[in-house]
Amino acid sequence: MVTDLVRGRVRTLLRVAWVLAALLAVPAADLIAGGVGHLRPPAVPLVACDPYFSIWSPADRLTDAETIHWTGKPHRLTSLVRIDDKTYRVLGTEPADLPALPQVRTEVFPTRTVCTFEGEGVRLRLTFLTPALPDDLEVYSRPVTYVVWEAQRLGPQDHAVQVYFDAGPEIAVNTPDQPVEWADKSLRNLMVLRVGTRAQPVLEKKGDNLRIDWGYFHIAAVKTDGPATAFGNGPALRRQFANQGWLTAEPGETDAGPRPAQSAPVLAVSINLGRVSEEPTVRPVILAYDDEFSIQYLEQNLRPYWRRQGATAAQLLEQSALEFDRLRARCERFDAELMADLVKAGGEEYAAICALAYRQCVAGNKLVVDARGRPLMFPKENFSNGCIGTVDVLYPMAPQFLLLSPALTRAMLTPILDYAGSDRWKFPFAPHDLGTYPHANGQVYGGGERSEEKQMPVEETANLLILVAALATVEGHAGFADPYWAMLERWAGYLKEKGFDPERQLCTDDFAGHLAHNVNLSAKAICGLGAFARLCELRGDQVRAREFLALARDWAARWAKDADDGDHYRLAFDQPGTWSQKYNLVWDRLLGLNLFPESVFRKEMDFYRGLQNAYGLPLDNRKDYTKLDWILWTATLTRDRGDFAALTGPVYRFLHESPSRVPMTDWYDTKTGRMVGFRARPVVGGVFLQMLYAEEIRGKWAARAGGQAPAGLESLAVPAMYWGDTSRLGRPFAKDPSVIHFQGRQWLYYSMPPFGDGRTNDGWAVGIATSTNLVDWRKVGEVLPAQECDRKGLAAPCAIVIEDKVHLFYQTYGNGPRDAICHAVSRDGTHFERDPSNPVFRPTGDWNNGRAIDAEVFPVGDRLLLYFATRDPAGRIQMLGVAGADLKSDYSRAAWTQLCDGPILRPELPWEQQCIEAPSLCRRGEVLYMFYAGAYNNAPQQIGVATSRDGLKWTRLLTSPFLPHGKPGTWNASESGHPGVYVAPNGETHLFYQGNNDRGRTWYLSRVKLDWTERGPVLAGE
Repeated sequence: MVTDLVRGRVRTLLRVAWVLAALLAVPAADLIAGGVGHLRPPAVPLVACDPYFSIWSPADRLTDAETIHWTGKPHRLTSLVRIDDKTYRVLGTEPADLPALPQVRTEVFPTRTVCTFEGEGVRLRLTFLTPALPDDLEVYSRPVTYVVWEAQRLGPQDHAVQVYFDAGPEIAVNTPDQPVEWADKSLRNLMVLRVGTRAQPVLEKKGDNLRIDWGYFHIAAVKTDGPATAFGNGPALRRQFANQGWLTAEPGETDAGPRPAQSAPVLAVSINLGRVSEEPTVRPVILAYDDEFSIQYLEQNLRPYWRRQGATAAQLLEQSALEFDRLRARCERFDAELMADLVKAGGEEYAAICALAYRQCVAGNKLVVDARGRPLMFPKENFSNGCIGTVDVLYPMAPQFLLLSPALTRAMLTPILDYAGSDRWKFPFAPHDLGTYPHANGQVYGGGERSEEKQMPVEETANLLILVAALATVEGHAGFADPYWAMLERWAGYLKEKGFDPERQLCTDDFAGHLAHNVNLSAKAICGLGAFARLCELRGDQVRAREFLALARDWAARWAKDADDGDHYRLAFDQPGTWSQKYNLVWDRLLGLNLFPESVFRKEMDFYRGLQNAYGLPLDNRKDYTKLDWILWTATLTRDRGDFAALTGPVYRFLHESPSRVPMTDWYDTKTGRMVGFRARPVVGGVFLQMLYAEEIRGKWAARAGGQAPAGLESLAVPAMYWGDTSRLGRPFAKDPSVIHFQGRQWLYYSMPPFGDGRTNDGWAVGIATSTNLVDWRKVGEVLPAQECDRKGLAAPCAIVIEDKVHLFYQTYGNGPRDAICHAVSRDGTHFERDPSNPVFRPTGDWNNGRAIDAEVFPVGDRLLLYFATRDPAGRIQMLGVAGADLKSDYSRAAWTQLCDGPILRPELPWEQQCIEAPSLCRRGEVLYMFYAGAYNNAPQQIGVATSRDGLKWTRLLTSPFLPHGKPGTWNASESGHPGVYVAPNGETHLFYQGNNDRGRTWYLSRVKLDWTERGPVLAGE
């Protein structure tokens, strides 16, 4: 009784608080958001799939306004909840006479918007989940958003809960007078409702303020969840649910139309959650839009990427339902990890900005597939001019994709580069766009393909050179640039001629008009030349790299002198007393060019900090308006967290307080916080730029997403596992893999390079990472030099589990012929006790030079055999030997006996050149198989196979490499080497190996699965 009284008083106080908030004009978001870092978005993203399937709530609470398409037109979604026979609104304004369940929190994450409601003893979370996972292009491209209800009791009593959802047919039309048809398309396991226009004008219209009017909108619910579905009059169905808690089809609504969308039935579903308890009850509904064809590119209609193998709408829905639990968990992990990294890089407010920007950037792009199987991504220039594939939209939005998906970065650059390299583009500079969305049939901006009128020659040319170099920097090689190299050279020549002091022309801030002698545009051209130098370096052309880097540095020195205006740098070289944000300078540090002195960045930042208005730093001295993306770039110039917070804080405040309730605008007034122009544009992906400075974070995400290279694009394809350790050099670098199964998971031991900065005890070391799926690896430890024998370094680990302990055999490093094999033991896989007799083995005999490296141990009979690589007395030829120890010994130095008086395998085949090393063994029945590396590193090294029955006498299985290096331009063109074979507990065989494309500047570890035939191993699928 007392508890009920207290609960009643609490409910009363909450209602009073909401009333007072309204009366005193306290923003409700301050009550909902829950404090700093929990942003009140100007509009809340709900469905965030692509420029057509993009639905938002323009209010603090979901019940305060009808939902809209990003253009502002109604795309109405409604949800009700019935708790113990009382019905409440949780989404939408209708029925107006039903009360709204109090919404206590709104949280926007990269893939989810989570709105929490509490009342009548129940907590209800309504989540809109769009699984835009950047490391999985198949899932990323699906036009699917899950609407998820999660209910649980707040007090001691269970409660009966039912939920209702409907969507308006206007989601499938451009204008409400267009006739639509609807149908029940239920499947074996799903209840499915569908609506679409009768005319189906596929890809007929192009323009900015448009909605889609072809394809079909679907709502689907899993039959085992017990849903009821109906087409009907919206108010009538909602009233029916409010009164009864379930749905039946309205009389007269079972026909299929056609009828104008404005009078057509809604698509509705209700689900009985039963009596909810402490354990949350979760039920999803799937919203999907199948457009069949998405983009017209150079007169060809292209299908969405998820349809690349002929998938149908029914298959899309079935697969989405089947994978809901898994994708929900993946999205929660992705969101948590990315948000943690964002907080680490820029703070809670920065993380909140990025989460909102991520969803908007995803919704501003469309991923399709071309006839060659390549993924192509096209952004739309929303509420600007409707252009598609605009280069100065690609430029600001690129950081989100450079960080999280090199594959999507390639997908966004490929269409414009292919077009620029075609016969249609006649100019010596880069194009501005590909057309008007969704028609990517050639430039329409300015003079189009006809003249240089109103072009952006320096802007777009430098943009593309910078972006291609940024991609190459992230990937560690310039393979993507190869097909376009002659064009990139021409563009570098154009910048060399025109870039330093640009003529009167437009830049990306074209709304500000033409400007001559633009200092910020000059900075972009200088960075563009530096970017070209970087590409030359990655391609191995050191002469041209030095030439263009020297030119860029000369220009940077001139720039600092000619643009100097005392305590800052000018807007234009010939306009003293002016200023502008120099956001283009960010690439100097991100590309490692070091063109401008730190004093330039410091002087500009000090000046900026004295110019800010309530909602941010103006773009330049001409107006009070600004660009949100450019502020977030400018904030990074000094790489000082205090400066970063000083510039980003007002941007957060703008988003939190702006009276313009539209999807995030990037062009707004810094004094009033009102939108000036633009909304929902994908350029906001640029806010992720701060993350690109964090090399360890950047390397982690890039390596993780590397496995999603374009299908069918041989010159770019990378394997599913594509991992490198960035902790020491800031770029992926891991060699010599050895994998074991221990304590329920996989463990990877690998070689790590020295820091190379002169620190004490610097040298090669062994890294340790773990995985549960053989693809995603997390670093958990290191084995560092600790004994006199390995004080210069240790490398090439071999791990084996014996009697629940991990035995690690490894070589010393840096001692030439004195390098030898060492041994250590661990009970937990990470902390090792070294053998006091280390090194435990080095070979003897006049056939070798006394060196032993690349240890491999394998039990044969009652012995543990130790295979090693050594060299001939002259130190030129690398070959293999073997030693043995009793399996029950302690494997110390006294335990080992050399079992050969000559090499057991030496280079004989042409591809092996002068080296055989890195043996790795497995057994199939009575036969031992040895995978070995032939040729020295990057010669190129490749992998061969030999067989034996006793472990001592070996015969080559093949005369050609079993696993060759990649073709020119591929990720492993320089090498596929140092094998590490792993047999999983389920009997599957996997071959780990190292590879690179830049002759050893980076090193990645990868894996292929092996199948077995009567003749021996084959790559799975061959």
